Amino acid sequence: MSVAADDTPLQRRDHAWYRLSAVAQDRCGWAVWVVFAIVVAANQFRVPPRQGNVFQVYHDAGCHWLEGQPLYDGTGTGFIYLPQCAMLCAPLGLMSFYWGGVVWRIVNIGVFAVGVGVFTRLAGRNESPGMFAWVSLIVALLSWSAARHGQMTMMMGGLMLAAVVELVDGGGGGPCCA
Repeated sequence: MSVAADDTPLQRRDHAWYRLSAVAQDRCGWAVWVVFAIVVAANQFRVPPRQGNVFQVYHDAGCHWLEGQPLYDGTGTGFIYLPQCAMLCAPLGLMSFYWGGVVWRIVNIGVFAVGVGVFTRLAGRNESPGMFAWVSLIVALLSWSAARHGQMTMMMGGLMLAAVVELVDGGGGGPCCA
């Protein structure tokens, strides 16, 4: 091994980003998610409801649940989820479409951000404890469409990431529940 190869890891650590504490790097990651949530929420008011806004399906299901109406239309389109999902969406049916959409998107982004946070903490335990900010930046950009349309896949993804961490940690209340 050459001397130049041995110096590479030390040279990388001399950059300003690596001198930031892990707490400061985590704050940068959370700042990415807060800005992302604000932009998505503001976009909810800027753009009128249109095709592709999946939140409409969840909002209608919550309204139907509260009113005791059928959840399914029998066509295999629209609300096709378990009834428990309609119960979860019931509080959104009490809100206006726009405010319910904002709350829905912020909760989805928050759950997803927590999942990304605990997963990157697991992935970077030994090598790179500050990767949450970088991963957050990349993942937030890639999840723009899902967040904008109000898809539940963000919440499911965050919960799955947290479940993976719990499985790896033996399910003993690891980083998610500490």
